[in-house]
Amino acid sequence: MNNRPPFRIKYWERPTLERLAAAHEELIRRYLFDVPRGESEILTVEQEFFDRVWYTRKLVYLEHIVAGIEEAAPKEIMDGMARGMRECEEKYGGQENLIYDEFEWGMINGKLSALRWVVGEEWDMLDT
Repeated sequence: MNNRPPFRIKYWERPTLERLAAAHEELIRRYLFDVPRGESEILTVEQEFFDRVWYTRKLVYLEHIVAGIEEAAPKEIMDGMARGMRECEEKYGGQENLIYDEFEWGMINGKLSALRWVVGEEWDMLDT
């Protein structure tokens, strides 16, 4: 009976490991020192993408009102929506930072979907 496995285990002392790792700082930093993002950071970014999607949907809603496609909600709801839109503009640096082309719009929705999945929602949960 042969008690020798078909492989060898090699071990290194700390000075040898430090010498071997010195040439691979990026690899060491990425896999040993970078930590996953925390829940608070994820939730902060999820809120940002929620705001951006919400704002754009409200712009579309206002366009539909002007075009006669939809009727305006009651005044108190419209006033609250206007307040929320102003807050988004202040928070993100104006309306020009909240209007997107089709590619950017797809990316924003994809990011929101992914962030929500990370915090436990189903894929494609894009309610705003």
